[in-house]
Amino acid sequence: MVGDATTSTTAITDPHVLIQPTQRLSVSGNAVFDKEDTITDQPILMEARLIELISSLQQLINSNTLLDEALMTEQSNDDDDNDSDNVQQHYDDELVSALKENEVVISKQMENAQSLSSKLRTRHGVFISLDDKIPKYNGSLFLQRLIEEEEESRCRHPTTTVDDDGGMHL
Repeated sequence: MVGDATTSTTAITDPHVLIQPTQRLSVSGNAVFDKEDTITDQPILMEARLIELISSLQQLINSNTLLDEALMTEQSNDDDDNDSDNVQQHYDDELVSALKENEVVISKQMENAQSLSSKLRTRHGVFISLDDKIPKYNGSLFLQRLIEEEEESRCRHPTTTVDDDGGMHL
């Protein structure tokens, strides 16, 4: 007999036995509806999730710092080799892509960690400081410079577009 999470998976051969699904309960006796309800109901689970987030953030920030340094070094080497502003710089696309993806994940996980820390404090009276556990991270310097360079390039070389009605826009 195949069952879901709320029914027994044991096969019973007695035709007179009726198996009814029962609601799952947490350790505190509250009904379990989904993962978020379970986590916010249990301070131990909340703390464990927060520790996972902190560890993940530490690794992501370290990874982005290393990627940032590698790309900044590559950029400074390109700047030394090329004196002209017209030379298009090329970077390892995979490194730039990884850096951008990590930026998004860091932002989301930072929000989740702050939210979870706040819920622990307000619902359960447990204070866990994040400032001393998560390294300061203000974003990638390389990506900031790349965005600035793209904006400068657009200002120096505005693009002309033609819309559907034949009008031109600068």
